[in-house]
Amino acid sequence: MCWVEPEADWIESLRTFNRGVGLRAADAGHLFVMERCAAGLENLVLVTFDSEMTKAAQRRGLALFTR
Repeated sequence: MCWVEPEADWIESLRTFNRGVGLRAADAGHLFVMERCAAGLENLVLVTFDSEMTKAAQRRGLALFTR
């Protein structure tokens, strides 16, 4: 399990993050947490079947499950 320490103004951090990725709110939230968790956990991989999230994750350099 990954714990992301809440920031004083996490919602503004999420909004700023999403300006660069342009995803729907839930997808942006998932990618936001994934990026934070991946910074502290080795071998964490994102599994998604959403093409927009896949592209955004690739642009941010996150590891993706591919088959």
